[in-house]
Amino acid sequence: LMPTSIAHSTLCQSDSPALWNISTRVVNNETADPVDGRRWFTDGEWFMPFAAEEFGLRIPAEVDLYGLTVSLPEHQCRDGDRLLFTYQPPGLEYNYTSNCSAVMAGRATGLAYRLVLATTEFRQAAGASGVDPYHYRSLLHFSYLLWTSSLDGTSQALDADSRHAYTVLAPLGGANWDDAYDLCAALGPNWRLPVIESRHEARVLDYAMTPRRDYLLGLFDSTWTHQTPLVYKRWAPGQPENVNDDCAVATADGWNDVHCDGHRVSEVVCEYVATEYAFAGSSAWLFNYSTVTPFRELDGPFTLADLPDTNGTALETVEVYGATVQQPSVMCYPMQIDTFFPSASSDRIALRKSERCAMMFVGPALLSEYNAVVAGIVFRTLDRPRVNSSFGYVYWSTPLIRDLVLDVNLHGHTHTVFGPVVNSFDRSADAWSPNVTCALVPGFAFAEPRERTSMDELRVLRRDYAVLDVAARRYSAAGWFQWASDNATLPPYPTTWHSSPAVGAYCAHVTQAEYAARQCNVPSVAALCEASPAVYDYSGVVYNVTIPPAPPLPTDTKSKSKSQEPPRTPSQSMSKELPTAAPPTDAPLTAKPPAPTTEAPNVTDIVTRPPETPAPTVIVGVALNLAVESPLKRINMGQMRRVTVTMSNNNDTIASAVVRVNTTFGAFVGLGSTCRTVVYATVPAFGMGHSVECNLGSVPAGATRTVSFIMLTALNRTTSAPITSVTAAVEPHSMGTWVSAAPVTLANVDFTRQY
Repeated sequence: LMPTSIAHSTLCQSDSPALWNISTRVVNNETADPVDGRRWFTDGEWFMPFAAEEFGLRIPAEVDLYGLTVSLPEHQCRDGDRLLFTYQPPGLEYNYTSNCSAVMAGRATGLAYRLVLATTEFRQAAGASGVDPYHYRSLLHFSYLLWTSSLDGTSQALDADSRHAYTVLAPLGGANWDDAYDLCAALGPNWRLPVIESRHEARVLDYAMTPRRDYLLGLFDSTWTHQTPLVYKRWAPGQPENVNDDCAVATADGWNDVHCDGHRVSEVVCEYVATEYAFAGSSAWLFNYSTVTPFRELDGPFTLADLPDTNGTALETVEVYGATVQQPSVMCYPMQIDTFFPSASSDRIALRKSERCAMMFVGPALLSEYNAVVAGIVFRTLDRPRVNSSFGYVYWSTPLIRDLVLDVNLHGHTHTVFGPVVNSFDRSADAWSPNVTCALVPGFAFAEPRERTSMDELRVLRRDYAVLDVAARRYSAAGWFQWASDNATLPPYPTTWHSSPAVGAYCAHVTQAEYAARQCNVPSVAALCEASPAVYDYSGVVYNVTIPPAPPLPTDTKSKSKSQEPPRTPSQSMSKELPTAAPPTDAPLTAKPPAPTTEAPNVTDIVTRPPETPAPTVIVGVALNLAVESPLKRINMGQMRRVTVTMSNNNDTIASAVVRVNTTFGAFVGLGSTCRTVVYATVPAFGMGHSVECNLGSVPAGATRTVSFIMLTALNRTTSAPITSVTAAVEPHSMGTWVSAAPVTLANVDFTRQY
């Protein structure tokens, strides 16, 4: 029993796991083992994130509660989404609602709030503004927080990334720093004044604590009161300014130092820091990636044998805070040709970021849980000829450096870990001052990204960190930039430089994957840290993973479209025909789904008939035009060009017309339902030949018909010969002959980049 001056009721809490299942994972009541299962969703589907029975059982029926906050992370929310309560017990009222956050307030029993939580509904935007499986939405992570004291309707929130909870107190007469410290401690164990460890945490407080208010920090004499290193700083311009002001307050402009006794605030923000909280939970839902038709699928780039061994080792109880999975940039196709999808989840682990050839997960969880999620990742590609690829992973061993990425050296089979830190860096007095901050995390130092590959891998960070300071500077206007560790010089301008360094710009940073210069006395907010695998145990790379062969291409012009395929459950094969959404189950997935059963295609099944040689006959009144996007622009291996073929008919109505498009070096992707492959043959070391036919159907007199798709150049060309022309021909069946278009040759081919 712990009555306090700020609580309106006394709460009895038992440590019995039978009463308080404070884990956010589903476990077997008898064995305490994780329960295998899935929660799947598809584009536009409405569902109830917390309808599973295990969520209700965590809430004691008779305890008095005062409010409920449910939310979906801001970066996953889309216009048109709605997270709303469908049941409102008497005496409770909506306190706040937005697209992806809702608050219900009022005193009621746990049983009433069980029903509110279980009937909470997520109505997702459908169509173009809805599910984007490539960015943030392939795993949705919902969280809830129950209020255990009456706070007169003020805000409470849960950060799903850190699993920290926040609440606001409104003491009569306000509070100075000592008062605020005692108020938070009186809430019970694990409550404290806010200790902000990252820019993300600061943003959570900014957006969650609505309306915006100033709040005191757990910062005393520039040191966090709970022995946490001061890695992240957010001082306002000109702050801290007074050596006699030992405390700090967070304002809209940043942090200000204030007098501990004299500065009072009307409201106090408190933070709950344990990763287990009886009144908070979360629910993970996987996008049914099987509704996105692939050409090729690699089920699990990583096996459990590739990941840190937690079975009976010292790592069995280690907790990590996030993970990044990457395909090296030099092996990565643009425009989502290569994509990762999660197929295993934990309610503790949220999706931080998902983009071309990289995924980030976040949330404090045991390393073994992250192993299950990473081992369940599926890699999909539209590249038919590629034989293999390489993949890297890095776990975030500390909450102080987030968003870690790998620089993978394919030739030397080595890698480096990079991570950004946010701070207030003024390098005028000491050009290497960021090294002090980097070194607060064991194994890390101020980064020297020297390789082109390093610059490429930092692409993953560009959206969140436009500029990152690096450990390079020059000592005079006549001198050139040098690295800190050995005084080696950086590449000369313009090689990998964003612009010519200005006079007086003596420090260096990375921007847009290029070096750039800046003045040392201009404060920067982010620096790049690095660690070698020799001192960082939570990273690794698997090289030359074989990608299963592509399934046979369709040869039936009347084949059904994806929307006509019969539904299948996720437990069925995900190889040639792919299932639509399966009914969700009531438990998070802790192991990856069954491996696909795709068999290697038979070449005789692919090559259905030899290509026909278009006859030279010209038919008056039927014209064919072939266009290839930017044919004279330099093209590298693995790049793409759009091919467009247009037929014009000035004759009488043509009952049926078929267009054929050929290339001897590349593959056509993005074919419509009216197109089919007639020849597809791979020639080792020389690329491939691909011919497609598209049925234009009936073409009235004076009408035109257009087909368009993407031509993808091969990766494994080893000669320096120019690309062969792309050709096209049309056969109006009623005329019994072929009409050819002028061929198009792609010029300025560059094969210097080998894969």
